[in-house]
Amino acid sequence: MKKKAKGALCLLLSGLLWLTGCGGSFSDEVIARIDGREIMKSEYMVYLYTSTESFVSAAGSDVWNMDFDGMTGAELVQERAFSTIQSVVAAEQYAEENGISLTEAQKTEAHTMAEEFLSQLTEEDLAKMGVDEEQMETLMEESYLYFVVYDTLAKECEVNADEMVQYYQENADAIFNSATIYELSVLKQYAEPQLFAIGEDQPEYITAKRLIKFLGYFLAAPGTEIPNNSLIKEFVGGSCFKV
Repeated sequence: MKKKAKGALCLLLSGLLWLTGCGGSFSDEVIARIDGREIMKSEYMVYLYTSTESFVSAAGSDVWNMDFDGMTGAELVQERAFSTIQSVVAAEQYAEENGISLTEAQKTEAHTMAEEFLSQLTEEDLAKMGVDEEQMETLMEESYLYFVVYDTLAKECEVNADEMVQYYQENADAIFNSATIYELSVLKQYAEPQLFAIGEDQPEYITAKRLIKFLGYFLAAPGTEIPNNSLIKEFVGGSCFKV
């Protein structure tokens, strides 16, 4: 699987003129700025590599021949890598504004994760990404902080089971579970454009990025084969119910 991911990485790099090709020497540089925070090419390369491995692991090498709502697999991986960095930067800003930081134990765990990640890479992989142990430790700390922020925000939105039961008992005439295994894959193609349209200066930005990351675990699926009496059709069109 790693060989496939490495091959896909070379394919992606060959399509990005501003990135070093697979056969050239690596030269690190600033490739973007997000809210004043400089994004280095080496940082993007790490996320591009991990996104590539994730996609190949989930869907196999055929993922590069698939269509994702008009995007190729390569384009989607590139977008996913950058959107992940955006989420990490947003989490950094939220952490700074709310006094959230990693404990020494968490930093140690992040450094251990960095060592484990580096140990799985070949010298060729490292040369393509242009990162050393110190840089990887910093990236792992940033990723760890993202999940700490995520957990903090999730706890603020938590509703316990008793509160949910009480709410539905007081407000519902009838209750049934209408969830289907395919609904997130269908809704993804409708939700992502709206989420991507949320600007960094809007209060919903972090939530939008969290939802984008969550939807990234699902492959988009068309809704054409869904029965017209499925409740999801009320959200995507074509329902037989008159509302």
